[in-house]
Amino acid sequence: MSTPDPSSETPRTNAPEPSGVRRRLLRGGLSSAPLLVTLASRPVLAQTCFSPSETLSGTMSHKAGDLPVCNGRSPGMWKTLGQGKSNPKLPGGGAGQWPIPANTPFHSVFRRGNFANFVKVQRNGTTTDLTMLEVMELRRGQDPSKIGFHFIGAYLNILTGLIDPRAMTAARLSTLWSEWVTKGYYTPYAGARPWYAEDIVAYLVRTGIASD
Repeated sequence: MSTPDPSSETPRTNAPEPSGVRRRLLRGGLSSAPLLVTLASRPVLAQTCFSPSETLSGTMSHKAGDLPVCNGRSPGMWKTLGQGKSNPKLPGGGAGQWPIPANTPFHSVFRRGNFANFVKVQRNGTTTDLTMLEVMELRRGQDPSKIGFHFIGAYLNILTGLIDPRAMTAARLSTLWSEWVTKGYYTPYAGARPWYAEDIVAYLVRTGIASD
């Protein structure tokens, strides 16, 4: 896929960062969950993982020896493969091995909303959606907290069968995104503190759904 000509189109996003105070509060609230503290000390690959609603009680929801396991690739690895580059850790280098075309429009999978609208502006003033790969190539300032980057990585991991469906499915991931992009936060279960962009990213990374 060719890279958009910066002279003819400019990526534009609308994804404000939460305030510093809210980030500190939410970081404290999320890291206080026993499960996430445990996961943070586990290896990146083949991690025990749980759905957002189980982040406090997931260990009690499954029988011993039958815990969900997630072995997701990093979003960075998916970006490299989408660019046609190989990775020596994968069979045959893995170049181009996306489960969907890398030029799939981002918003054909994840809806637009108040907190994310990944489009490019043409010379005539019209806008078109950025592709999945183009969103992965955005700078941090264009994708605050790299939330689009990590959602794409999680989505590709799910489609490739690397994520236990008891922890996350494509439909659940879409629901998580839709609530965040509309409200600016996601509530994992009744009574929980809301998760803002960086908290959602932390969950995806620490559970191995979209490992760093």
